[in-house]
Amino acid sequence: MVIKQTSADKLWTGQYFLFMVVSLLFYLQHYTFFSLLPLYAMKVGGNNTVAGMMTGVFSLVSLLFRPLFGRMLDLKGRKPVVITGLAIIVVVTFSYNFCFNASSLIVIRIIHGAGFSAGTTAISTVVADIVPKKRLAEGIGYFGLSNTLAQALGPLIGLWIIQSSGFNQLFLLTAAISLVSLICALLVKYRKGNLGRENIEQKNKQQEQPLSSVAAVLSRLKNIRFMEPALIAPAAVTLFITTSNGAVQTFVAKYALARGIEDIGVFFTVFAIFTALSRVLAGKLSNRFGLGGVLVLAIVIMLLSQLTLVFAHQLFMFLIAAMCYGLALGFWQPTLNTIFVLFSSPERKGRAIAVFYSSVDIGIGVSAIILGRLSQAFGFPIIYVCTFCCCLITLAIYFLALRSRLIATEQKLLGRTQ
Repeated sequence: MVIKQTSADKLWTGQYFLFMVVSLLFYLQHYTFFSLLPLYAMKVGGNNTVAGMMTGVFSLVSLLFRPLFGRMLDLKGRKPVVITGLAIIVVVTFSYNFCFNASSLIVIRIIHGAGFSAGTTAISTVVADIVPKKRLAEGIGYFGLSNTLAQALGPLIGLWIIQSSGFNQLFLLTAAISLVSLICALLVKYRKGNLGRENIEQKNKQQEQPLSSVAAVLSRLKNIRFMEPALIAPAAVTLFITTSNGAVQTFVAKYALARGIEDIGVFFTVFAIFTALSRVLAGKLSNRFGLGGVLVLAIVIMLLSQLTLVFAHQLFMFLIAAMCYGLALGFWQPTLNTIFVLFSSPERKGRAIAVFYSSVDIGIGVSAIILGRLSQAFGFPIIYVCTFCCCLITLAIYFLALRSRLIATEQKLLGRTQ
């Protein structure tokens, strides 16, 4: 497959670079302490179940707020949501200093989840605005390098801080990083609400119709719905593949310690390096083999990563799993993100991104809670047996419900030809 490009398809612009900085700082503060919070939960009296609950509550709260923020992005514009999300993050990262038991920690995680929901949904929507449509997968893939770099540096910085200074200094550092991200975000030029004059007039006309009219009722329901039917299959694929994210991010550090492996920090470094590699390749591969080809490759590699973790006893096996997990993540994230944008109408782009991240939230949140309980009863390997099965389900959903529509959409909207 090839894509014909024009001069209007310029990717590397000043706004693109500036927003990459915003994204880098946003995710750096997140990953600096995300994988360490289960250890902090233990410090304040928690256990594996509490660690899973922290991740689960965080993700599920993010899920609840995404429809609101997605609609705000489309109707009110991008800037209010970006600034709101980053401001919440600044406050809550500082507030972790005042968590002295598991209950207060979970309360802060609830507030944090709302801010993270706004930030991630808005950042991805703004990127989809900036990147030319014919270079969506490529642009989103390159942009994701900011996330990848944060994933590489964050855990290492976090481990170094808590070993040398403690958790309080860690939370102060992340609050400072969040504040700089907020300042940079204020310098970005944002697109206003996606609803153009014609769409607004149509919306007002619909609202003037009497509710006794069946057509008016159906029209209003269509206007307020959260997810377009075309997004159901991509959402299901995203939900099942992200169970692996929840399993790795929440439990791999504790799993390694249970195996007697203390230098597990290198897992995150290797994972980040290979995520960066696959993000660079994802756009080019999608131009050559299509989005579906890249997605299938990602699922197969993810299967290998989860299977390796089931039998991991030495550090080198964890590192092989990290390589596979990083490659898979770098392939599927920009690919599925692009699919959600392509499958949605232009005026509902914010809500489409919200559905994408809602699927991620469900996959990570529900899996973290369930797998945390399973690990208490059966040990850590059962976690990755379950996620391996979820990846098999992901592959089946793709071939049964997504593949044919995706091929047709690429041919129609992106000008790809066999």
